[in-house]
Amino acid sequence: KRLRQWIGRINAEMAVSVRTDFVTLTYADHVGHEDALQYKDIQLMFYRLRKAGHKFKYIVVGEYGEKFDRAHWHAIMMWQNKPPIQQSKDRVHWEFWADANCKKPHGFVQVDAPRSSQGAAAYIMKYLNKNAKAFSEGEMHFSQGIGYRYIEDDCRRKAREGVKLFPYNQDLDCEEIRYTVKGNLNSAGDLYWYSVDKHSALYERMVMAYLEQWALSRPNQRLPTQIAVFEWLQEIQQYNYVFGSYGRCRYVPELHAYIERQYGAPEDH
Repeated sequence: KRLRQWIGRINAEMAVSVRTDFVTLTYADHVGHEDALQYKDIQLMFYRLRKAGHKFKYIVVGEYGEKFDRAHWHAIMMWQNKPPIQQSKDRVHWEFWADANCKKPHGFVQVDAPRSSQGAAAYIMKYLNKNAKAFSEGEMHFSQGIGYRYIEDDCRRKAREGVKLFPYNQDLDCEEIRYTVKGNLNSAGDLYWYSVDKHSALYERMVMAYLEQWALSRPNQRLPTQIAVFEWLQEIQQYNYVFGSYGRCRYVPELHAYIERQYGAPEDH
């Protein structure tokens, strides 16, 4: 479930990226292999890239090769502007993957193009599936807010169009807290759907983006009945009562949206 949630977020981030690359960063033979996976090397590379004006989101996972035990990092780089390196099957030296003085390369870099958006996400996640300890032992590192921009924009689109935030599953007779990414299809031509944890920051951001846009676009129109959204609002109302103000919508402090206070009671809203 956790892997699938990450795949969804990576696909969402790829949908708003200029280009997505598979990047393999390998340490050369002169680098001692014991404890060779130093995240500070990755941090320094990212610092240099940003200082040079490059914008990107990333997920990076470190491991030791099964055949030669050579330390390397696997990364997905999702560029928000023009990438600074060409895609190629060749292993090359890269000025950003070097020591603190930029004089000695750490090793080689290989940049590949993903075959598909779904495959790109699954590619990096397979290393976590192979080594689940990457989550707990610090071998996986990632940008904050991966996929949020696409997902929040899609929530705002739904509010502008006046449709419900979460889809209704007729077979299960319930709402499903999930999202999809446009063009992300399986072999049968159907959209992939990704579930969202009701206790996650992403769930809160989805609801807030939807409500804020609804208040801007439809201030005098009642929200469609959605148990998941109303339960979230009810929790906020209880928080306000016990702990004080939770805070108004960030962008629309003067506006409001109509909601029902009791389900199935249109006169009480």
